[in-house]
Amino acid sequence: NISRGLDCQPEQIFITSGYRANLRLILAVLAQAGDKVLFEDPGYFFGQKLLKRIAPNLHYVPVDRDGINVDHLLRYHADARFAVVTPTHQSPLAVTLSLPRKHQLLAWAQENNSWIIEDDYDGEFHYTRKVIPALKSLDTHDRVIYTGTFSKTIMPAMRIGYLVMPQATLARFRELGEILENGLPLLPQKILAQFLSEGHFYRHIKKMRILYQQRRRMMLDALQACFPDLFEYELTDGGMHIVAFLRRGTQDTALAEVWQQHQLRVLPLSGWYMQTQKRYGLVIGYTNIQSYEQAMALLQRVEEETRALWARPGA
Repeated sequence: NISRGLDCQPEQIFITSGYRANLRLILAVLAQAGDKVLFEDPGYFFGQKLLKRIAPNLHYVPVDRDGINVDHLLRYHADARFAVVTPTHQSPLAVTLSLPRKHQLLAWAQENNSWIIEDDYDGEFHYTRKVIPALKSLDTHDRVIYTGTFSKTIMPAMRIGYLVMPQATLARFRELGEILENGLPLLPQKILAQFLSEGHFYRHIKKMRILYQQRRRMMLDALQACFPDLFEYELTDGGMHIVAFLRRGTQDTALAEVWQQHQLRVLPLSGWYMQTQKRYGLVIGYTNIQSYEQAMALLQRVEEETRALWARPGA
């Protein structure tokens, strides 16, 4: 309630082992064979891989600067039963779902008796204004299933996730949840609960929000110094990575391979798309950057090979 604007009761919160467990449990409890599931395009690649295996009737909805295109959803997929969305910071583009689209999406779910699965994976890391409330905070008809984990906010090794179940589904979640998610270690949960209750989590988030904003600026400045003519950026208000769009060409996969050979953990943007209309660039993390000088030194490792690749015919 304090950090994300949700009005819920303790009995609505179900503890899981993470993102994939959240998706599996929700569909196991609420989905029927053949239900249409919608996913963002581009969208989180692990989510794509999982849903391909557990949701046979999977479809994709394009994303633009205002988030998931709800008009497209209503035109082509109004009969869908589930929509999996990242409304606060879209994964990977980091754009925020606009308020009119939020209301559109909620109205669709209410009118069609559909479910919205809100993945709020890094909603706390918003830099230029107040933290955006979760989509669930606007959900007056209880059609949003809110999910999150602590792998981004605390550490990847903290394999604890959670979901906020709609009141009408509590009995079904409890019944199947005991079968599917009943082996979680208790000690990490108790440590995390104490970390939260003593106020350390809030102070940690406040500190990291300032730190990550500084590190993003360092990485952006270094990218623009090393590659002023290669990339363009559409800066958003938050997130934990930069999307560097190629000014021309489609060789983001080859470019990512060059950078990865020098231990730079980047991903090609085109690999996050499932449909034919793609954008090309690099998804670049910055949370481990300690200084502008370090960012420059890392990028200078790949500067020569990057420019050589960029100069090839057809690149």
